[in-house]
Amino acid sequence: MAFVRLPFSDMDLLGIEVDDNTLIPGLAVTSSPWMNGLEVCSVEANTGRGGLILSVGISTCYVYVMYKKTPTTTSEAEAWEAEKKACGGLHFLASRGLGFG
Repeated sequence: MAFVRLPFSDMDLLGIEVDDNTLIPGLAVTSSPWMNGLEVCSVEANTGRGGLILSVGISTCYVYVMYKKTPTTTSEAEAWEAEKKACGGLHFLASRGLGFG
């Protein structure tokens, strides 16, 4: 898992008022098969516990991944959340599925 950023202009999203030079925060992960078919609503950093929470509906959340909580990872997660807030909550999840079978 890595906190990443992409320029808004590279994402080619329509109808969202964000400056083209804005870096949109996201996550790059290798996903497991249990995510297949889930409609992801958002991802939030839980800096208190050192993990990411995946929201897949109005009231359904999963602990998506736990990471080693250090001053560096806490700082990265806090910065990522601040970047999301600055973009009006816009963020993305880029995943590469694991091939089984």
